[in-house]
Amino acid sequence: MVLEDHDILGPQMKSFLATQVGIAPTPLELSKALSVDTGLMTRTLDQPEMEGLVGLSRSVDDRRVAGLVLTKKREEIAAEIPHVALDGPNARIKTFTRAQT
Repeated sequence: MVLEDHDILGPQMKSFLATQVGIAPTPLELSKALSVDTGLMTRTLDQPEMEGLVGLSRSVDDRRVAGLVLTKKREEIAAEIPHVALDGPNARIKTFTRAQT
């Protein structure tokens, strides 16, 4: 599974998807979109940033503003997430009997 292969947690998965679809171009906007505080968002992005999955780019107009940079590796993983995220639940559903459904 791609999430396990890259040690990606649920909050990180959400941040990948939110940036992929353009909901949140900065960590601040991402924290608002996911309803988490900015400290948690920083910690959530630290590991993927170290692994080259997410990058930060400082604004030339305001150095306090950092935009999320979508790396090629992150894009590839993010594209797989919707398919992988359904694998676990789908596998469990297949074991249900007709009476359980």
